[in-house]
Amino acid sequence: MNLNKDINNNLCEFLLNNCLINKVEKITKNVYSKSDTGSLINSQSLIDVIIENGDYIQNTDVIQCPFSDHCFVTANIIISKSTDSCLKTIETRSLNAEKISQICHEIEKIDFKRARNFILQQLKSIIPDSCCYHSLSHSLDVEKAVIRLSNCEGLSIHEKLLLRTAALLHDIGFAVQYDSNEKLALQFADLHLPDFGYEKGDINKIKNCILATERHNIPKDKMAQILCDADLDYLGREDYHELVNKLRQELKNYGQVFSDKEWISFQLNFFENKHRYFTQSAFQIRGYYKQQRILELKKKLRLINEN
Repeated sequence: MNLNKDINNNLCEFLLNNCLINKVEKITKNVYSKSDTGSLINSQSLIDVIIENGDYIQNTDVIQCPFSDHCFVTANIIISKSTDSCLKTIETRSLNAEKISQICHEIEKIDFKRARNFILQQLKSIIPDSCCYHSLSHSLDVEKAVIRLSNCEGLSIHEKLLLRTAALLHDIGFAVQYDSNEKLALQFADLHLPDFGYEKGDINKIKNCILATERHNIPKDKMAQILCDADLDYLGREDYHELVNKLRQELKNYGQVFSDKEWISFQLNFFENKHRYFTQSAFQIRGYYKQQRILELKKKLRLINEN
């Protein structure tokens, strides 16, 4: 299991597919031997590893052992009392194909990769072209923001998968109707997610997050707050004006037409009176740039009024 030489494909693939990382970077075995010609050969390998999901281990170090060619590996670990009532234990000293399969099964029974592909295909095929803002690109954009905010807010791997699912699903109801479409996404979740290993409790969490994105609703837990912030992540980004122009065109497609002055006033009213950040991470990442957008819009409105 020498990760230094990257020869263990099973382990490397297991780490990649399950969002795990090896926290030991230094060489853990250092062997000197003589060749047939009498020259000294040094063989270094990384065979002692600490594998985790990036949430618990702060740092590691390797200390030379005076009586062995193996090194000691130390780690600083953040430990908190678990609230999980169904922790799994697998005793093994090797990561053969059978054990890797067993661990993967216990880590995550949800087939997220297949569920994601199914949802993306549905979005691509059923969202109408008239939804030029609430499109496949928007759902992928929200998923990306969810991943970033989930990492910042310290969510577990399982919670991140549920939130990514909610992000991809939250606007799928636009395929049927433009207004009040969140409940259609809830029906889609109930109908299809069990086919990919999602249990009822997890589906309810996903539905709770989606429902929180409905107009005038207030998210009541961390996962729902993250999705709401991710849904409007573009408000504090440099591509805001490009995306909001797509929203203006979409609203026009569905019968809401604004003059330039009305459109700027509409945006300012939303920024100043309706929008707020629910997570500290979103505020820190996007808050400053949101204020820059407000200043830009006020300048535009002032120029219109002067003319």
